[in-house]
Amino acid sequence: MRQLRRAAIVVVILAAGSIMPAAADPFDNAFNTYMAGDFGAAIKMMDKLGREGDIRAQYMMGRMFSEGEGVREDDAAAAKWYQVAADRGDVVSQLSLGTFYVNGDGVAQNFAEAYKWLTLVALSENRTAKAQALEVRDLISQLMTPDQIDDGERLAVAWKQK
Repeated sequence: MRQLRRAAIVVVILAAGSIMPAAADPFDNAFNTYMAGDFGAAIKMMDKLGREGDIRAQYMMGRMFSEGEGVREDDAAAAKWYQVAADRGDVVSQLSLGTFYVNGDGVAQNFAEAYKWLTLVALSENRTAKAQALEVRDLISQLMTPDQIDDGERLAVAWKQK
């Protein structure tokens, strides 16, 4: 079952363009280690790469903390890694972070912040992520006040302008 979930996330990641390993790329080695199921070794490799600024590894660190792969499940640590990659424009991290804000996973629940991240994903070129973001954003907008939606839209515009 875990193997199937890993395969599914790989499809989403590759469709997002977040992870396109190149030959002899250190990330390629880390990702292959992850796909082989050696999460303990993969988390060490991804952590080093993520701290060095590899956006793909930053996303993977968030994912591994979120799923408890190679580490104890820790949504707060996952949210921190997703935040780093999302701030740098990684669409899949933005989608993940948006859903964390919807549910209050590892962060305080904040619909306006979730709306911001989901809006940014909805503006991306990634059709798969865009469809997921729009679906979640439409659902939470039914629970939000007009002021919260306005706040989320303002936050998205401000993020795009930075």
